[in-house]
Amino acid sequence: RDPLWSRGLGDVYKRQVAGGSAKVWCHWTETTSTAIQQSLNVSGVTDNGTGLTTVEFTSSFNYDDYAVTAGAQGFNDGSNDNNAPVMMLHRDETNPRTTGDVDFMNASRNKTTGTGMDDATYASTAIHGDLA
Repeated sequence: RDPLWSRGLGDVYKRQVAGGSAKVWCHWTETTSTAIQQSLNVSGVTDNGTGLTTVEFTSSFNYDDYAVTAGAQGFNDGSNDNNAPVMMLHRDETNPRTTGDVDFMNASRNKTTGTGMDDATYASTAIHGDLA
């Protein structure tokens, strides 16, 4: 039995676990087709062009200030050893954050061709916040 339960902190412990758990996570591919590999609370992913992907939530967040962690691995140019993948949120004045989805932009730094938008072989995200 967990020592926190024996000290009467069970309710506090449950709130911390529930509050600190990812409310959305997703692992997807982008190179051949954009497809979810595994996910939680994700209704779909949309390919918005080279290096641009939207992850749609099954249940929305209360607010649009949720915390996002994301990463990408490899790119589909046949020379993954030359790439330094960068994955970032893609939001600006014309594309504001929403409570129901999040947009990502992938770029690669290739020693030969320079920097540019690119589809990641694999991409992942975990999102924390309060669900509606």
